[in-house]
Amino acid sequence: MTSVWALIVAAGSGKRFSNDGNGLLKQHQHLLGNTVLATAVGAFLRIDSIAGVMVVLAPNDHTRLAVDPRIHYCAGGNERYLSVLLGLQALQSKASPQDLILVHDAARPCVTTRDIQQLISQWQTLGEMDDVAVCLGTPCVDNLHLVDASFDVVGTPGRQSLWRAFTPQAANLRTLLKSMRGGLKSLSSGMNFKDESGVNCKDESSVNFKDEVEAVIQMGGRVVMVPGSADNIKITHSEDLAAAQQILRPATGPDLRIGHGYDVHAFKPGDHIVLGGVMIVHDQAILAHSDGDVLLHAVCDAVLGALALGDIGVHFPDTEAAFKAINSRLLLAKVISWMKERGWCLQNLDITVIAQRPKIRPYVAQMQNNLAEDFAVDVERVNIKATTTERLGFIGRAEGIAAEAVVLLTRNN
Repeated sequence: MTSVWALIVAAGSGKRFSNDGNGLLKQHQHLLGNTVLATAVGAFLRIDSIAGVMVVLAPNDHTRLAVDPRIHYCAGGNERYLSVLLGLQALQSKASPQDLILVHDAARPCVTTRDIQQLISQWQTLGEMDDVAVCLGTPCVDNLHLVDASFDVVGTPGRQSLWRAFTPQAANLRTLLKSMRGGLKSLSSGMNFKDESGVNCKDESSVNFKDEVEAVIQMGGRVVMVPGSADNIKITHSEDLAAAQQILRPATGPDLRIGHGYDVHAFKPGDHIVLGGVMIVHDQAILAHSDGDVLLHAVCDAVLGALALGDIGVHFPDTEAAFKAINSRLLLAKVISWMKERGWCLQNLDITVIAQRPKIRPYVAQMQNNLAEDFAVDVERVNIKATTTERLGFIGRAEGIAAEAVVLLTRNN
């Protein structure tokens, strides 16, 4: 019985991709809480009929994805065609010669399971024969012009019969091995590839095909294009990663984080308190290592919670002299900088101050303006309200003050 396998090529160095200093290859870049590679592999693992996925990595890349018995690994080469050949050779011990192999670039994480299933279905409809391949693609919709070295237009081919080729590109294992080996131009020393008869085929210094489809055609095979989504883009440059995020986000829903913060402080003798960055005249002060701004401390904890970064005590401990009597807006500014560095922005902030005294209503507008300024958002995204405990407990006895904050963060586009 014919099985279906995926071969994911992820051994490239991505020379044209700018990693913005994070040191990650494009296949390992973060993409909506996952990586580009894991997202591409996941599209195939969601299809029950896929017998397994062979991931081809660079020889020094020891990445391992989520534990799944269907995922296998092998080392690739310094060129894409070498990685594909090495992956096909690795599959020879697992797949039968007549099994369908879906060759896919890890740099195309936006491929959909629907398109993959259509590709498989088309190959089955064609009879699952040798020398027959299928390829995802889409018709060209733009005018195309031939341009010489001086950028002069020297021709305009008709676009009616032109298609853009994507991956996966698929044929049975026997056809792919024969076509790619047949397309090798000149022998050179290097890796050996064994054909089905056990004869060694030398690694080649150059090839006369650009992809699996061209290799099959040059060996006299038939290739059928299967209409796919134009969203199946290839990540080549850093801006393509942002485009992939936009394409994938609707399928996964909005990227949201919710955080909750709470802080409480006792009162001590004094003449004012600080709340929301506003000094309020009062017959008591707040007992604290910093300025004791419970409102801003609760906001800091809410944001840190949404970012999964612990709490305010971890980052600004009350045992360090540097934070003695510090303005809590400075602490919040640091927390906000961490939020922005990680690609998040404030959607809205809701705060409740719990105090018997003092009355804070006259100061709410100024507090909201402070927070809106610190987060660089419109003031209507910040809400502050107050309540008492109906004279119950230590707050009801005016021995202290507390605040709670709930924050909603969204991924910054």
